[in-house]
Amino acid sequence: MITHGIYSAVILGHGLWKIHDHKRRLRQRIQQLKSEGRYSMLYTNTKSPSALSARARGSLPGPQKVSVLLEGR
Repeated sequence: MITHGIYSAVILGHGLWKIHDHKRRLRQRIQQLKSEGRYSMLYTNTKSPSALSARARGSLPGPQKVSVLLEGR
């Protein structure tokens, strides 16, 4: 029983660490894009077919996802 508790805590801790790390890397990437001046292009030029297809593929996060992820700072 103790082993199961320790194992569960390790798995939960790893999952929380992965979430935290993903948010950190996303914030870092957004900051990099902002400094390059490319961040605003992602959302102002959303009518182009390439941006729409990239968003449909899931490779570009929607504005809602980015704001939700960044609120946890």
